[in-house]
Amino acid sequence: MSEKLTEDQFRPIILKPSVGVKILLCLFIGCLSTFFAEVLSGSFPLWYLNLFGLLFVLPLYMLHLLFLLNLAIKSKRTSIPQLYLWGIIFALYESWITKVLWFGYPNEQSAQFGLFLGIAWGEFLVLVFFFHPIFSFIIPILVFQLFAVSSQSNNEFTNIVLPSHLNFMKKNKKVNFFVIFAIVLGACFIPISLGYNIFTVFLATLGNIALILILYFFCKLITRKNRFEFSINSLKLGKLGLTIVIIVLIILYIFTFFVFSPERLPTTITPYFIIIGFYIFIIIMIIISKPSNENNIDLSNVDKILNIKELILFLGILTILAIIMCFLPALAFIIGIFTYLAMLIVGCAIFAIIIFCFIKKGINK
Repeated sequence: MSEKLTEDQFRPIILKPSVGVKILLCLFIGCLSTFFAEVLSGSFPLWYLNLFGLLFVLPLYMLHLLFLLNLAIKSKRTSIPQLYLWGIIFALYESWITKVLWFGYPNEQSAQFGLFLGIAWGEFLVLVFFFHPIFSFIIPILVFQLFAVSSQSNNEFTNIVLPSHLNFMKKNKKVNFFVIFAIVLGACFIPISLGYNIFTVFLATLGNIALILILYFFCKLITRKNRFEFSINSLKLGKLGLTIVIIVLIILYIFTFFVFSPERLPTTITPYFIIIGFYIFIIIMIIISKPSNENNIDLSNVDKILNIKELILFLGILTILAIIMCFLPALAFIIGIFTYLAMLIVGCAIFAIIIFCFIKKGINK
């Protein structure tokens, strides 16, 4: 009597990506991080047309994201609150590399709200507690997983996404709020940074969107054709890959520390100790947090997960709204100010809540 075949035995064999495909997938999430960080903030909207953007800015975001994501996966600290803390470590590059946390933004003569113990506290609260953890780290990881799900020809989610992330990928009020916030943020800050020039704003928004979609379709085509895995697990690095990332990051930090705006380095030891102390505090919070449960996946209401058509729609709205704001510079500026202040306040609240929860759970272990 023949043994009954299970459903799993009928599934096609999915191979781990080759080195070339893995590099392509890493470039894809690197572009996502650069888009949500540098484009929406208006810091460097046309990075993809600039040699400095391609050789420095893109690697900066890609390598940070890959390094910290791999540490999160290896340590089993991959929940969204835990990724928020990993994202804070990401954000602290703004001290050593750009010197923003010690002096203020590059285009400013001083810190926006002054210095406290040698720290530009306004920039610190916005960038470290809100912008980089969310826009440079968490959102690119979530969007990458949404693209990975869209690349599947069925509704198979196992091993494609991190289960604890599913609730943050569904259409609900919280997700809708962040989508709207991201659109408003980009629609105001992109025109402001580009002097309300319609052509460059159009080039910044549509050009970046086209780049992301082209990379996605290449990733989808190659992985499907060769039956490679297109999932969050595709971003896992081996010992050699992780070693290369670490070495390049070390070189990047050392080079930029001494070469990029050295005149903005603190002249006293206190600011250095504050940043180092904050690293230690965040790492301790990550350690005392419980490992994430990524074993059981809840497939209920998976139809509510955002799809690629909706992502493209959101990006299209961003483009249209950014162009409209070119004709309403005063409104864009006012909304931009309130958006910045909102990030400062909300960032502090998110940080306080997450730290309180982790400390409470750590004590009650």
